[in-house]
Amino acid sequence: MKEINISRSFTSKFMMLIVFTGVMFFQGGCATTPDSEDARTKAKKKFNDSLMDASLGMRDKQIANLKEAIQLTPKNLNYRFALGLVYSLIGEIDHADQEFKNILAIDPNYKPALRELGRAYLNKREWAKAAKSFEGVLKGISGVSNPHQVYNWLALSYYKQGKLVDAERAWLKALKISENAGVRYNLALSYKEQERFDLAHDSLEKAVNLKPDFTQALFELAQLELKNKNPDKAIRYFKKVKTLAPNSRLADSAQEYLNLIRPMN
Repeated sequence: MKEINISRSFTSKFMMLIVFTGVMFFQGGCATTPDSEDARTKAKKKFNDSLMDASLGMRDKQIANLKEAIQLTPKNLNYRFALGLVYSLIGEIDHADQEFKNILAIDPNYKPALRELGRAYLNKREWAKAAKSFEGVLKGISGVSNPHQVYNWLALSYYKQGKLVDAERAWLKALKISENAGVRYNLALSYKEQERFDLAHDSLEKAVNLKPDFTQALFELAQLELKNKNPDKAIRYFKKVKTLAPNSRLADSAQEYLNLIRPMN
C-alpha cells in the first residue's frame, strides 16, 4: 500500500504561534470549576506569565506557570490544552497525550483535545483510535476548526484500516468543503487501489490543476497515461517530474520509465 499524503495544518511552527498568542485563542473558554474569583485571577496571571516565558524561550518556566494555573483552576480546559501543546512543541509526546486525555476525562467532547489526540494516534499508526478521535471532532460540525483537514485525517485513518468506502466518503466530504490537491491525490490512490482507474485519473488531473508542481501526482498520472496507452502524455509528465525534482527518487524512477518508453517511439 502506497503512503498517502498527510497534510499537517498544525505544524510545530503554527502550534508555537498558538502558544505565543494564546490570549486570543483561549479567551473563548471559561472554567467550569467552583474555584474562587481570587483563584481564577491568580490562574489567569500565571497563564499570562507562561506566554511571556514562551516568548523568551523559557520552556521549563512556561510549563511550571501553566501547571500552577491548572492547580488553581483544575477544570479549566484551556490551560490544560495550552500545557499539552507546549509538551508537543518540545517533543514530550507522552506528556502531551496525557494532558489531552485528562481534558477528555473532564469533557469528552472538547474538540481541540480530540483533534490533537487523533493526530498523535495517526503518528503512532493507531488507525482505529485516530478515527474515533476524528469522528468525535466532527460530531456536531459547528465549532470545528478546519473541518476540511479533519475529514482528510479521518479518511486516512479509514484507508489504513482497509475501509476504502468509508475513506472515499470522508474525502468527498472534505472536497465539498474545499477543493484541495492533497485530498485529490489521496482519493486518487484509493481509487487506483480499487482499480477504478478512470476516477483515479480524473482526481489526479484535478490535483495537478490545483498544484502544477505536485510531483507525486504527476508521477501517478504518468503511470496511468501509460496504462491508457498514451505514451506521449506519459513522457510529458515524467519529464516534468524530472524538471521539478531532479535529485529525487521520483526523478530516478521517471527516468527509468522514460528509458523503457522511448524505444517504443
